[in-house]
Amino acid sequence: MVRPRGRPTFSADSTSVQKESHHGSSHRLVEAEGRTAAENAKLIKQRLEALMGQIPSLKSLEVSYDFLPTCTMPVNVILMTTHDDAEGLKAYAEHPAHVAVGKELIKLVTESRQAIDYTF
Repeated sequence: MVRPRGRPTFSADSTSVQKESHHGSSHRLVEAEGRTAAENAKLIKQRLEALMGQIPSLKSLEVSYDFLPTCTMPVNVILMTTHDDAEGLKAYAEHPAHVAVGKELIKLVTESRQAIDYTF
């Protein structure tokens, strides 16, 4: 018998077991701000990688704009981050340095975005 799995909860409840939290986002970019989509992808990578060491809850960060031919998504850049727990992910999302990259660059050059947050 296969039991249906319940929906995972995003809880920072002190009685629950804390799990490592991850964030992923993919972005379809446009030509904007005087740069091509490819140039914007490179700049986003530089700006996001510069966040390492600035945000205490950011354990790891990977950004890529180099996709294999088997990729089926219309995407120019992808970001993956790791945090100790849901609180750390929330702290990253709200950190002024992260917010600034989004406001000053990513939102200006992004046509569409997909995001996922999950735990292990």
